[in-house]
Amino acid sequence: MLVQNMPFKHGLVIVIVDASIKDNIAISVSHVYAYGRKLFKKIHHAVNVTLTEAELFTIRYAIN
Repeated sequence: MLVQNMPFKHGLVIVIVDASIKDNIAISVSHVYAYGRKLFKKIHHAVNVTLTEAELFTIRYAIN
């Protein structure tokens, strides 16, 4: 993985976020890395998402 091969400076933290919407379910996944190792992964999801909520979700997370 690219993040694990990067030279890390003291105190550097990288957060990678991905989000998607499919079948009225919105999912956001974030990975947090520090010092070249994964600290944690968080998954958030919402079910029965309406069209308006889906549009707001895409605007918030800049999804095309």
